Amino acid sequence: MPISTRRVRVKARGYGFTMVEVSVFFNVPEELRKPAFALDINILNDSVLGFRLQICFSWLRGNSSTMGYIEITKPTGMETDIGSLNTSSTFGLFKKKEITANQLNLYFDWITNKEMCIDINIDRVSLVAKQKPVPCRISEYYEQSNEVIKMYQSKVLSSSSISDVCGSTNCQ
Repeated sequence: MPISTRRVRVKARGYGFTMVEVSVFFNVPEELRKPAFALDINILNDSVLGFRLQICFSWLRGNSSTMGYIEITKPTGMETDIGSLNTSSTFGLFKKKEITANQLNLYFDWITNKEMCIDINIDRVSLVAKQKPVPCRISEYYEQSNEVIKMYQSKVLSSSSISDVCGSTNCQ
């Protein structure tokens, strides 16, 4: 329908069952409510071979959230080095990790109003140049509308050419 449509009339005649579904989408230039979490993402030791991803976060609505989790999407051609996962700045609240083909999920008993941080190495496993941003999402497990999503990307790999990634002999 054209964007100028203000009214829709549906008329039916006969026997049986009918269903009408209406969906409305709109864009809002700013958040409708204050975010539930603070989420800061830093890329450390950035190179064509990988980087260290640091994620710092806190709860913004009172003392602590309910059970929380972070979904870290892996950039194309990259893999998380689980052995390098550092959760020492989470006050012992880190409980579990799940690894899928394209993301790492981290679970916490709750998220405090004091800043908590994790960091992990993200290593290149495939030759991919001009990498695009990927999302990192923090949310309450039982109230997923309390979420914050931020994008992250390696500056080095996002601006790299195929010769930067391959070197002189690796892409033949």
